[in-house]
Amino acid sequence: MKLLRTGLGLVLVGTPGLVLGLTSYANEFITPEFFLAKNWSDTTNNAQDTIVQGAKQIAAEAVTSKTVMPPTNNTHDYLSWGPYYWPDCAKAGNTTQLTPEQVWTTCEYITRDGLFNPDVRQVNDTGMFQAMSDSVFFNSMAWVITGDDTYASNAAKEINTWFIDPATSMTPNLNYAQVKRGPGSQIGQHTGVLDLKCMSKLVSGVLMLRNGSAPAWTGELDSGLKTWVNSYIGWLTTNELALQEKAATNFYFNQLAALQILVDDTAGAKKTIQEYFEGIYQGQISPLETARTRPYHYRAYNLAAMIVNARIGEYVGYDAWQLKTKDGATIQDACNYAMTFTAAQSNETSYDAELYPNVAAVAAIYGDADGKYSKWLASRDASFPGQPYFLWDQPLSNAGLTGAPASGGNSNTPNTAGGNTGSNNAKQAGCKKDYARLACMHGHVTGASGFCVTNVKLLGTSRLGADLPERGKESRESFARQLRRQILLKFARMSISVRPTRLVLLACARIRRSPGDPGWSCPFLFSLSLTNVGCQLGFWSVTRYIRRLKPCNWRIGGYGIVISYIEILRTGRGPLKRGCGFLYHDCGR
Repeated sequence: MKLLRTGLGLVLVGTPGLVLGLTSYANEFITPEFFLAKNWSDTTNNAQDTIVQGAKQIAAEAVTSKTVMPPTNNTHDYLSWGPYYWPDCAKAGNTTQLTPEQVWTTCEYITRDGLFNPDVRQVNDTGMFQAMSDSVFFNSMAWVITGDDTYASNAAKEINTWFIDPATSMTPNLNYAQVKRGPGSQIGQHTGVLDLKCMSKLVSGVLMLRNGSAPAWTGELDSGLKTWVNSYIGWLTTNELALQEKAATNFYFNQLAALQILVDDTAGAKKTIQEYFEGIYQGQISPLETARTRPYHYRAYNLAAMIVNARIGEYVGYDAWQLKTKDGATIQDACNYAMTFTAAQSNETSYDAELYPNVAAVAAIYGDADGKYSKWLASRDASFPGQPYFLWDQPLSNAGLTGAPASGGNSNTPNTAGGNTGSNNAKQAGCKKDYARLACMHGHVTGASGFCVTNVKLLGTSRLGADLPERGKESRESFARQLRRQILLKFARMSISVRPTRLVLLACARIRRSPGDPGWSCPFLFSLSLTNVGCQLGFWSVTRYIRRLKPCNWRIGGYGIVISYIEILRTGRGPLKRGCGFLYHDCGR
């Protein structure tokens, strides 16, 4: 089963809206000696269970599994597209509708800060690398917790696939990460270095396997990984793109330092961390992120990088926890400041949980004698003692909560818009019915699913509604008919052999008060159900095409709709059934 995780939870490969639970942290670094000692209190039992259950569910495709090629036409080369670049085809001179490939190469791409372009996920090396690092991270911890060598073998297989096996390994550079598409040469951006920001999680897992003498961690694996990492470090410390990112206030330093630890260059890692804290860090703790489109998210994001840098520093003998910036602030002060804001204040409820692991880390490092941090966490997330971070962010009070093992909601990356924990967990646990529900808000997706999925394969994606003109008072029925015709035209030509019992389409459209209104209003959701026909698309039965639409006569912009087609095996009350569905990727703006 190939799965990946986003911040809200476990997600099927290629379908960032379908959520099954657990967490992918922006970054973490766990001292292997601390974890291998297993000196945990009984209050962490549910967090341990969450980690073990997560390890059973996660795996990743190889970098060579992508179907869109980088400019080198080498599938081993890592490829991603810049997430905040949007096509402006006004200057392309086209007189007919462009294919996606023509849009990517002929239209100018402009920046919209903080507005995620959903079609970048048509190339998912970013998601695959994140899934791989999470798999190594969680499986290594599960091996320590349970002593079951299966988990260590799972982690070792991921490392072999991505870094050692000649048939599937990644080229050790990011020359084509976060490419800005458009006419001319398509080269990566310096921000592409952030795609591998989760390296410190991977290193944490490898150190557990290495230092714990896991049978699956062989000398051949260790040597092969070191060879790849040394080559990548060479790129990371000399390439122009990498050095541009070094000047930014994000994750360059902990990525480099963690990798230096992995190749036994402790002195180099210490020098890297010292350079960060004596340089960029000195001016970093300030309201500089307030002007961004998502200030809550960026404060939590940068705080996570600072905490991981300090944790790595502590591991190599550099104490940064009490180090003050030029303005007299510590990491604890930065956390306290971030806690004074709510995600709702900046319309970022989807990112609310991003701050939680940072608060837990600060409580564990600086102490929480008055219960300030544990009470804050309890007020935001009653399940926090069951979250994975509760195991390694110790000592930390559980604030009197038991914290059942976390199986959904409350985590932290911007692919989704909110958590639905209690009721969704119950539905997921029993798989009592097939159901899918998405809500479109603020350009992101809140998702929950009752599917028990045993296999998934992304078969295709398409952008719909691009040629639908805006209308002043278009009726819901008319809009649905227009969109349905496009769906039939787009997907009827797909050669798919699956014979499902039902097809469900979930989509979202931008609805605006006026042509100049860039924001989201009136979340728009509908489904189209197909019964007793194949995926070649025969007769459609529209059983429920609008789930929620406020009564307002606003313009409906019929673009920005991205649908994914997936083949799934699912269970309901009865035996396994074969099915397929269209799932919404990300609304975008």
